[in-house]
Amino acid sequence: MVNLILYIALGFIGLAVILTLYRFIKGDTSVDRIIALDVLTISSIALIGLISHFAGRVIYIWTLHWFTVY
Repeated sequence: MVNLILYIALGFIGLAVILTLYRFIKGDTSVDRIIALDVLTISSIALIGLISHFAGRVIYIWTLHWFTVY
């Protein structure tokens, strides 16, 4: 069940990246492009977190390493 929710989140984040890239390319003003770049940064961080979960590697997120129970 958790993996299903994470796959859905991955789809939404992927959609957000595609729409934000469109806004970054077609933005009317520089403010639109700056905000799109900020959203792309946040989306990239979320994608790194999801990819590290699916790969089973916490090395990608160093802070999670401290909370891992061995």
